[in-house]
Amino acid sequence: MCRLGLKRRAVDGNSNLAKPFAAGATPSPSDLVFNGVIAALEEGRLATGQRLVEADLCIRWGVGRSAVREALQRLSNDGVVEISRNKGARIREMSVEQALRTLDVTEVLTGLAAAIAARRIADPGAAQIMRGAVERLGTAQGAEDDRPFVQARRGFYSALLQIGQNEELRRVFHTLQVHVLRAQFNITQTHRRLVADYAAIGEAVLAGDPDRADRTARAHVRNVRAVIERKEILQEDRHG
Repeated sequence: MCRLGLKRRAVDGNSNLAKPFAAGATPSPSDLVFNGVIAALEEGRLATGQRLVEADLCIRWGVGRSAVREALQRLSNDGVVEISRNKGARIREMSVEQALRTLDVTEVLTGLAAAIAARRIADPGAAQIMRGAVERLGTAQGAEDDRPFVQARRGFYSALLQIGQNEELRRVFHTLQVHVLRAQFNITQTHRRLVADYAAIGEAVLAGDPDRADRTARAHVRNVRAVIERKEILQEDRHG
């Protein structure tokens, strides 16, 4: 039996990927685990290849076993977790080739998200949302702990999708396996060095320039891709 009496761990509002823009909504027990695993993965508290034990997750988030199983199935459907009948659940590991394929799709969708946001930046409140997201990233860059930056990065992408109000793009965007990619290749440190990219995307969106927003967003993803490719070359040289 899971211990249900423990206080549930608070989940940052920007981490609610299952229902990213249901402001004020109370997350379900399954949402707590789903969002908690993703946040822990991005913040380095979980690692690729690590086993996820149902009983431990029950205790960690103070939920029942059925909620944990539902969350694990959702994570499996999104490609974050692999479930084996004999070995249980574990965080998926991603090869360099798989990471680059994921970035191919991420580049297109990130560019599209930025372009759509630029087209709708005149909507009431949109500019304020975008400015706030960029400012939080700039502030978080100087923090010693990665967690504020991870939360701010999550908020930046949420802001683009919120402004764009394209439900289909939002649905597809959240199925990208970027959480695994970031953990596997320590992309958070790369993103902190590339924070100027986010500022450039934000400026293009605030200027209402869809073409520039698309270009700058795509360029950011290509910069991340270049870092992964350099790491792969260095690794091959060391083993060569």
